[in-house]
Amino acid sequence: MTITRPNVKRNTASKHATNAGKKNLKSPPPRWENLAAFYGVKLGDDVQAIIRTRKDPAMTERAFRHLLGFLKSKAGKAAFPFASPIVDALKGDRAPSLTDQKYVQMIVSGLRGHHEDLAARFTGKTASHFCSTVSRLLEFLGKLGDSRFPPFERRLISFPEFTGDVRSLGSLGWLELASLVGAQAEREALNLVREQAVKEFEKFEHRFEAGQHFLGEGSPPHDCPSPEAWHAIKTAIVAERHSWITTGTSLFGANRRWPSELEAIRDKLLLPDTWRDAGCSCVLDAKYSSTDRINNFHLSSMILGLLGPTLPASNAIMIVFCTDSGWNRQPIKDLPRNPYVFRTPEEIVLGSEAIISSFKTRANHEVVVYLERGEPLTGLAYMAAKEEWGRFLQEYGSSTQSSDYLTVKLVTKAEDTSLLSLLERYSKMTDAIRPLDVAEACADRFFVNLTPRYGIRPATLRTAHFPSSGVLSRDGVTLMAIRKSFLTVKLHATGSVASVRPFASHTGTGVLMPHYLNSNDVREELNLQIRFHQNAVQALVLKERPDAAACLSLATADMEWYRRLASFAGIAAAIGLEGIAAGKPENGLLVFEPTFENLRELFLTHLALRRCRKRIGLARWAVQVLPLLAIAKAFGRALRAQGLWPAYLKAARAAHRDLKACQITLPVVMEV
Repeated sequence: MTITRPNVKRNTASKHATNAGKKNLKSPPPRWENLAAFYGVKLGDDVQAIIRTRKDPAMTERAFRHLLGFLKSKAGKAAFPFASPIVDALKGDRAPSLTDQKYVQMIVSGLRGHHEDLAARFTGKTASHFCSTVSRLLEFLGKLGDSRFPPFERRLISFPEFTGDVRSLGSLGWLELASLVGAQAEREALNLVREQAVKEFEKFEHRFEAGQHFLGEGSPPHDCPSPEAWHAIKTAIVAERHSWITTGTSLFGANRRWPSELEAIRDKLLLPDTWRDAGCSCVLDAKYSSTDRINNFHLSSMILGLLGPTLPASNAIMIVFCTDSGWNRQPIKDLPRNPYVFRTPEEIVLGSEAIISSFKTRANHEVVVYLERGEPLTGLAYMAAKEEWGRFLQEYGSSTQSSDYLTVKLVTKAEDTSLLSLLERYSKMTDAIRPLDVAEACADRFFVNLTPRYGIRPATLRTAHFPSSGVLSRDGVTLMAIRKSFLTVKLHATGSVASVRPFASHTGTGVLMPHYLNSNDVREELNLQIRFHQNAVQALVLKERPDAAACLSLATADMEWYRRLASFAGIAAAIGLEGIAAGKPENGLLVFEPTFENLRELFLTHLALRRCRKRIGLARWAVQVLPLLAIAKAFGRALRAQGLWPAYLKAARAAHRDLKACQITLPVVMEV
């Protein structure tokens, strides 16, 4: 295996034209054949061996080509003293005068310079991702054991994380959403993305069905315009499938040449009219005219699509899955081959690999037997599984997120585009290529696809594979934007940030609020809820203090209106004011007597509040404990102002001695 790629000539102009406006695709890396003459073949062999073990070999290769091109362009320049030594090390010509430590310092400097170079041409997220990928690859090169490259550890350097604000789909300014705002715009945008993703999948599904017809029929149909063209396509499909079975790779793979007896057929397939004459217009892109010539990259995608799902087909289904579930990228990629927890005649529960294994481990033998049959559960089996599932969610509810499982209702329509129906149709495509996975690299994955260079791989979720005229190719349509719209719709439906957390797979608000629920509409809606809660509490507190309400210029009618709403909304009951008899208290003031015992209790209460920070969550600490601490500190300031600070210190020292002697304990706070 070498770094060269003969007989591969991509039409990069047309490829990048379809992604106009997307910053990441405007600067392609140098070609392998140009780098091979500079770095040598041995580096290509080592790199290809490492890349094949990665989950996303195409992206890893692209990132490394960017690094090699950067070092090549900077080698020999005084402003970049690190470039030449790193280039020599990659070639296998390490300078004896340079120690491993000095080389590592140069590699760190080189990666930082490379990150600055990438940041000028790519988004910050892509630049950091590329540099993290190549640092991991350089670490592998240093561990090969042949001393070609110095030992390097990627933990020695870090790159800035992506903190940019991602816009939701509804805020991208689409004409289709001109008359909609807020959650309505987000919901309609999700529908538009889903509709086009379904159309894209159905296009690849028709291509796959055409390929199965070629493999299943021995002769062309009677209405075929050109039997010769039909046989040419069938011969190419059979040869491609045979290549997968015997070698595990495609005829279009790196360093693969078509057999001499198939060269003439390959030349015919490069002509668009061959596909039209064979009745395969559904396989051919509409942009090709009779005078055009299909490039090798598109030809490989067309023939692979006849055998099974390619990356765009898998991405289309993954996008539909995201719009319906709101799952994150990694759980979707890692969806197990059999993702069904259990089936009933009315619904199906899909689950991640972790939740399926946990449920089967917990369930009794009878339920597991029914689950492994894969048939819809009815009668006693359905009742047993449903009961076991309910107990499982109740017992593991604190650690199980809604993004770990998804309940899909069954829909019976003539044209069923429900998630369940699409997943089953997609499974038929993946079942056709499972026997071709000789190494079983994707035996446990649901989303897989054929690649011309790296065999059958787990699918990676991207949105850069679709026609430029569709919604999916518009700027800003990313997985994070889809999730942001999904969570905004969920927030509008539930009315509570706490209810959205499980769908986002975030137990706290540290990621949810600044990255997902941060649009102007969401902020305004949350601010209205906060203001209502504050006004309701204010009205309850000032119920017996009309003088204070008058000082604040608060209308009596407004206060009464907020008090009634506070009762209906449960706010009064939540803060313990529901059911308290009306009437002015005999004494509205709280009097603190600075006796030795009271000063001692004040110290112990203050210490107990401070120590409970270690055992309760940050949110509860901020809402419940901090106000109490403020009151305790206010007592301390009042004592100091009255000249009672020495008496307080005397009582505090005595209480601290008793605590150390285990004669007393701290008061119980925040235990409920």
